Amino acid sequence: MGSRAITRGTASDRAPRRSVSSLAGSLSGPDDLLKIMWRGRWILLLCVGLALGAGTIYLRVAVPMYESRAKLYVQQGIPSVLRLDSVAPQRYNLYTQAALLSSTGILTRALERVDVAHLKTFAGQDSALARLERNLDVSIGKNDDVITVSFSCPYPLEAAEIVNAVVNAFMADYEENRRRTSTEILDSLNKQIELADQQVAKKRRELADLKKTMLFVPDANGAVMGDPELPNLAATLRQAQIERIDAETFRQGVVNCAKDPASLREYVEYLRGRGSPDTTASLRVSLAARLFELRLKRRELLNGEFTVNHPRVASIDDEIQQIETRLSELDGEFVAMQIAAAEQRYWAAARKEGEIVQLYETQRQQAAQLNEKQADYEVLDSEIQELAEWLKNLRADYRNATWREDAEIEPLKIRVMEYADTPSVPSWPKKNRVLAVALLIGIFTGGAVAVLRDWLDQTLRSADEVSALLGLSVLGVIPGMSRRELPQTRGQKVHLQRNSREAEAFRTVRTAIFFGAAKENAKTLLVTSPDPGDGKSTLVSNLGIAIAQTGQKTLILDADLRKPMQHILFNANHSDAGIREVLAGRVRLRDAIRPTSIKGLSLLACGQAIPNPAEILNSARFAKLLQYLGQVYNWILIDSPPVTVVTDAQIIAAVCDWAILVVRTGKSTRKMSQRAIHAMEGVGAHMLGVVVNDVHKEGSHYGYYGAGRGYYGSNGNRRKSLHAAETPSVATVKTSQEGCACC
Repeated sequence: MGSRAITRGTASDRAPRRSVSSLAGSLSGPDDLLKIMWRGRWILLLCVGLALGAGTIYLRVAVPMYESRAKLYVQQGIPSVLRLDSVAPQRYNLYTQAALLSSTGILTRALERVDVAHLKTFAGQDSALARLERNLDVSIGKNDDVITVSFSCPYPLEAAEIVNAVVNAFMADYEENRRRTSTEILDSLNKQIELADQQVAKKRRELADLKKTMLFVPDANGAVMGDPELPNLAATLRQAQIERIDAETFRQGVVNCAKDPASLREYVEYLRGRGSPDTTASLRVSLAARLFELRLKRRELLNGEFTVNHPRVASIDDEIQQIETRLSELDGEFVAMQIAAAEQRYWAAARKEGEIVQLYETQRQQAAQLNEKQADYEVLDSEIQELAEWLKNLRADYRNATWREDAEIEPLKIRVMEYADTPSVPSWPKKNRVLAVALLIGIFTGGAVAVLRDWLDQTLRSADEVSALLGLSVLGVIPGMSRRELPQTRGQKVHLQRNSREAEAFRTVRTAIFFGAAKENAKTLLVTSPDPGDGKSTLVSNLGIAIAQTGQKTLILDADLRKPMQHILFNANHSDAGIREVLAGRVRLRDAIRPTSIKGLSLLACGQAIPNPAEILNSARFAKLLQYLGQVYNWILIDSPPVTVVTDAQIIAAVCDWAILVVRTGKSTRKMSQRAIHAMEGVGAHMLGVVVNDVHKEGSHYGYYGAGRGYYGSNGNRRKSLHAAETPSVATVKTSQEGCACC
């Protein structure tokens, strides 16, 4: 067995993992929402059914409401100049008319037009006006000038009568105000004309004063003497900016491709003429050709009767190494040369841009001073033209208004497009909408209950969840096996059913162990679990068979002195001598170890019942026993009791090279699994990883490829353990004792 000091010393080289405490607050696994909904589908269907039932009951008991509506068309008839006048009355606004329709005065006049005492709508109401204000709705069209008036009540005939009364009251008020506003509009037009005359005269005086101070006056086209060089400088500046941006883009592209000389070479070739020429191209081609010839020659020698250590092969390897080093140096020189050329091109473009910017700003300031008065002239001239046009329109509107015989102006035209009709179907409740809302409520409620139920469920359900929660690598997943099979069949699955998906899963775990543990000369491997019934004994027996099939001399040590299982899985006699008799000195070790039907696999059973297993396992004799067995066997797999039930697993883990935790999906809980990891870490155990047991294909992210061909994920891509993925090109793992184990 490898020394404990060596094993501890190499522990720091392993990849760091997240601490369990940092993940203790994570209560939700990686399952997506659809899978959570599928697990709680009956809860979801029940909530949807209850919500739809409640919606149906509501449709039966709700009092139907009938809505009647009328439409008014509002057309602006006021002169356009008055619409901008801040003094003009705001009653010409479309929203103002809508507010007038629902005002207290209009509604009071509408109630006077109907017989309130005989209307059922207002029966039992303290205030008919309050009921009318509460149920009356006045809305404005988004893309038109149409006002819609609607009223809802349980009586369709009364709804139409009330809406028409409101519309008639509003139209009567509109006719009264229309005549009163004609005189106001004419007076407002006179005031606007006088104000426009004063403003035009003032602006013309200001323009005349400005002409006296100008050295030259714009011609009829508004052109004056300016700086003809400024547009040319602007064009030059734009070209310099484009060149600087182009140089910066090329420099960034060179920097991005610097790590890959081949990509940089393609980039420079694509942008021909921007980078430095590759002077080492011919040398690189000749070296690459020579390297290709050497590799072919080396492959021919290895395919023949030469080995890697043969002098001819070693000589070729040295020359290959020299050529690869030279090619790397050439790539470095090429990258440095391209980066330098890109930097030089960029800074040259940046300096040129800065000089042009400085010259452009100087010329622009001079031009601004020359054209300042021209701008003032153009502003005044534009204001005079606008005021003159405004004055012209005012006088035309005044003439049109005074030409009318009755001297009345209609500022606003309101027409009744549709009077209210008696509704035939209720507007509320709407069956489809109520049922849709009920369906949504049922779906959201059922989904929330399903998510809450899934959140409260503390059992582990997938390998991804196990890895994220415990912070350990998943060495493999074992598919669920039928409970109808005998324990001996499940315990020797790799031997009895070599091409089954379960056997392939155990071989996957073996591969992960070889890559993760064998490279540190580890020999003793403890297998435990958080709770009883997680499948650790079955994993030990199948894992031992899988390792023995690779030619490794393997021993299974049943250290579960309280509830041993290995003698059952291998059909051994429980009354035969075991660990207890060996440690007590009554039986020699060679007599207690029993060979199995699998070549290279031996079994050291528990033996007779022991009253004090913890004290025996914690003794120096047990530690020496493991040390001696490590000198005889390549691998020693130890089956121990659950770590959270008794302290036996912690005692054994302290003297073992590695430990594996077995969890069972749908049974092992997050809390117990975390407690098991804490317990193992408390004694300084080296946790190699986790094996997820009893994973069912239909409820997991993992799938299996039959006939022993490989292990695949559900998306069809080949999956590997974390350790195997680190060295994908390795086909075999050499141990420190003998041969090689095919993975």
